[in-house]
Amino acid sequence: STAEALCVSLILLGRWEQARSIIRPFGFGDQFLSLNHEPLKAYSLAQTNSELSQIQWEFFDMPDSTDD
Repeated sequence: STAEALCVSLILLGRWEQARSIIRPFGFGDQFLSLNHEPLKAYSLAQTNSELSQIQWEFFDMPDSTDD
């Protein structure tokens, strides 16, 4: 949702409190923050695009490199 995208953008900028104030009014807000806390925290600490790209594979499966 747009609210989730805005929330994540604010977190990546280090603006956690503002992100919480945006997402909490939604019924799913607290659950969204709880379920995604670890990756969002890691992403917010990344200093470069390369670090951010590397971090994502710590939380998600790397795609297969096979040609279909």
